[in-house]
Amino acid sequence: MTKLIPLLLAALFAAGCAGGSKSFYVLTADGPTPTGGGRGIGVGPVTVPEYVDRPNLVIQTEANSLAVAEDHRWAGDISTSVARVMAANLGRRLGTGNVQV
Repeated sequence: MTKLIPLLLAALFAAGCAGGSKSFYVLTADGPTPTGGGRGIGVGPVTVPEYVDRPNLVIQTEANSLAVAEDHRWAGDISTSVARVMAANLGRRLGTGNVQV
């Protein structure tokens, strides 16, 4: 999850140069999702803090300060996306295609 913060900040910076229209973002796995069998792993339920569980991206600007990016939104439900990406990354790193969300 800590790897997501720099990626989000980079995405916001790049999108900020594009103009005033709304931008939508998705979380993606580190690589291809494994297929086939292997060790069974279950992921979930995944919850995110209330202050992050919203359509807009929330960025930590200082140690105790957050900013809501009004023109930058998630393309889907953030809890579902985190679970999906976490499952794909775990499967790839552990060499199993048997990861259930």
